[in-house]
Amino acid sequence: NFFSIAIRNGKVRRRDPHIPKVDFDGVNFVANFCELQAKSFVSQVKNIQTSLWNLQAYRDSEATKFGSRKHEMIVRNLQAETSHKSEKGACKVQDALNELEIQARREEIGFKSLKSIPEIGKHVVEAEAKAA
Repeated sequence: NFFSIAIRNGKVRRRDPHIPKVDFDGVNFVANFCELQAKSFVSQVKNIQTSLWNLQAYRDSEATKFGSRKHEMIVRNLQAETSHKSEKGACKVQDALNELEIQARREEIGFKSLKSIPEIGKHVVEAEAKAA
């Protein structure tokens, strides 16, 4: 199984802060997953930035081991489901997604914003197969 133990068990485990964390470590594709919505916005953006850093550090540490695997930050946009409730919240989330995507591009990390878990699962399966 390529998913981290925390993802498989549905639990968040404390870990050594100096070791980069990845949520999906496939043969050809590596990804981290986060959620973003207007509620708890600041802490979620910080989590995404930390996950981007982890992907970058993980990619850099494995550069000589595997050759080139695709690394991607996948964000579940929860605001898309509730955008009818708050246009201001939807704009705030979209602005953050745009800025995070720019940051990811600078670090040469892929960035994908998706709306549902099935959509994310399908994307991960296709990305792993496509990268082969």
